[in-house]
Amino acid sequence: MALKSQRMTFVFAIGAAVFTFLTRLLPVPGLANIKPVGALSLFGGGRLHWWLAYPLPLIVMYLSDRVLHEINEEIRPFYWAYFSFAIYVLIGQVMCRKRSVVRITGAIFLGALQFYLITNFAVWYSHTAEPRADYPPTLAGLLACYIAGLPFFGYTFAGDLIFSGVFFGAHAYLTGTASDREPALGESA
Repeated sequence: MALKSQRMTFVFAIGAAVFTFLTRLLPVPGLANIKPVGALSLFGGGRLHWWLAYPLPLIVMYLSDRVLHEINEEIRPFYWAYFSFAIYVLIGQVMCRKRSVVRITGAIFLGALQFYLITNFAVWYSHTAEPRADYPPTLAGLLACYIAGLPFFGYTFAGDLIFSGVFFGAHAYLTGTASDREPALGESA
């Protein structure tokens, strides 16, 4: 039974990755950051071996960034986001191994928070050398960048909450683990 569940988890993760890839290609006007990459990263951290959990969202990001760049040459990879998604996986490993709504919700919040902190810092830092930067290279400039990014934090949290609910919930339903405690893929029984 455990082997069947592990295979189902692997197949489900690949399906979630394809879904994530496709949704990154769809423009959603007015709803920036409501994408399932963070949820995929948390799910991978909570349900997959580390050697699959870490590369899965990064590969999805890289491939979708390549396609998006082909569509619009101005779109470039934002490698700070890649780093943040690796941290999402780590959060998933620490908090999402047990099937607990409270732990997974906490992981979703921490994931969205670290994404907000890292990517807004990166936006501020990457423009500090520009003479006409939106945010000056000062603490006040950094705070202004964080304040301007607050709506995106809300979108990221909402997207992570929705898609994590879908991924963790669908996986629990499909593997029959919604009510009983079964080890995650890679976790000893």
